[in-house]
Amino acid sequence: MRTIITLSLLVLWHAGFAQDANAILEKVRSRFDAIHDLKCDVEMKFDIPGVAIDRISGKMIYKKPDKFRVRTKGLIFLPKQNPFSQLEILSDESAYMAIFAGTATVNGIDCNVINIIPNNSEDLVLMKLLIGKDDNRIHLSELTLKREGTVKYTNSYASADQFIPTSMEFEADFKRFKMPKAISGDFSSKPVREEEGQSKYETGHVLMTISNLELNKKIDDAEFEDKDS
Repeated sequence: MRTIITLSLLVLWHAGFAQDANAILEKVRSRFDAIHDLKCDVEMKFDIPGVAIDRISGKMIYKKPDKFRVRTKGLIFLPKQNPFSQLEILSDESAYMAIFAGTATVNGIDCNVINIIPNNSEDLVLMKLLIGKDDNRIHLSELTLKREGTVKYTNSYASADQFIPTSMEFEADFKRFKMPKAISGDFSSKPVREEEGQSKYETGHVLMTISNLELNKKIDDAEFEDKDS
């Protein structure tokens, strides 16, 4: 009898935390639901062990549900590097279980911590989101992937009413992370140092700074087709 009561209390405890988590996520979802097309200028700064890459500027475009490109001279980012993938995952509530996991602080901002466990994903194992208590924006996300290990995005915002970050810092273990083909391709910047092979790559960072943001100005599908930029 005692075991049954204990299990019942655990179920109720879990259900309560899941309800809290979904209520927090709903505030994030509702803001992302209002965005359909996005275009902006982007500057990327790389800090990847073993790879010397100059700062790169270009245009970033995004269109729901999952079209994404960054175009610069000599570089096209592939869809897998979509920095809005965390928000896309939240769009389908039936595809995951959300659990409230306490609180934490990111750059002085008090956040709720929500763990997202997908019901059926070929790649994503767990996603942890740190969402501002007062602004309902994602300040940090940590994704555990089967192949690439843990990748982290840290977001910064220029103003209180912005939902799209002004800068996103991407952190990954580049020893495990598959490098974009352009990095080993026709860059006009410094080449990969040959004496430091792929096996020596370790934690690296890519800082993306956004400016001249345009929201919900219709973007033609043809702009996402592969072509020389």
